[in-house]
Amino acid sequence: MTPPTYRLNDGTDLPQVGFGTWPLKGPDAVRATVGAIEAGYRLLDSAVNYENEADVAEAMRVCGLDRDALAFTTRSRGASTRTTSRCAAWRTACGARAWTAWTWC
Repeated sequence: MTPPTYRLNDGTDLPQVGFGTWPLKGPDAVRATVGAIEAGYRLLDSAVNYENEADVAEAMRVCGLDRDALAFTTRSRGASTRTTSRCAAWRTACGARAWTAWTWC
């Protein structure tokens, strides 16, 4: 079954329902996120403050789906060096599109 989506202004389809990853970390985050993907979730939601971006990225790598089949949203606190470097590291680890849905200042 294909999950229902919203069409964004740029033509991208974003799933209407996503899997939230707070407060998951480490191997539990990887297992739970892979399980969510296997259950049909295609939108994964995190935040810089959750400190689990690498775990979510690992789940995306090992889940068996093409990266383009998944969407990722994150929230960050402004443009701090910590936030900017963490987001850049996450994009590098996943190697594809990522959306920053909200920025808190």
